[in-house]
Amino acid sequence: MAKWPYDTAAWKKLREVKLATSPLCEDCEREGRWVEATVVDHRHAISQGGAPFPSLAGLASLCARHHS
Repeated sequence: MAKWPYDTAAWKKLREVKLATSPLCEDCEREGRWVEATVVDHRHAISQGGAPFPSLAGLASLCARHHS
């Protein structure tokens, strides 16, 4: 994983808030399963012009399986 922005206090706080407000994997929920989310992913990749610190709607809570 690239260092910036993931090594910043701002990202760590944003990630914490996202997981607190959306603690289940969004993809698993769509499949009818309830699995704890452990990863926060950008819906629009930074490398493709996405904001490094988007609103919570711009982030997805995922399990490790769906993130991979």
